[in-house]
Amino acid sequence: MYIYKEKRSLAFILLSLFGFVLLWAAVLSTLFFVLLHWPACFVRYFRLGTMDYKTWIMQSITAAVWGIVFCWLLKKSKTIWNPIITHIVYDVFIIVFAG
Repeated sequence: MYIYKEKRSLAFILLSLFGFVLLWAAVLSTLFFVLLHWPACFVRYFRLGTMDYKTWIMQSITAAVWGIVFCWLLKKSKTIWNPIITHIVYDVFIIVFAG
């Protein structure tokens, strides 16, 4: 799951546009990363019947911030593994400490 998301959003867009304009590559990659995280809010909507807009907005902001961090990690390390490992560590941290 992680490798699929990272390759689709971060690596493909960012690495293919590195030579074009780095800022636009990071913006497009981050936007796609945010969009990939929206289905979690819709699953809650279909399961519980209510849409929690506050959670949706906060999840979008968090995904945008982490998307930028992942772009920076990819740019500095030139390998997709650093963003993937960081994403896994973040998710495990959230599961363990936030439930």
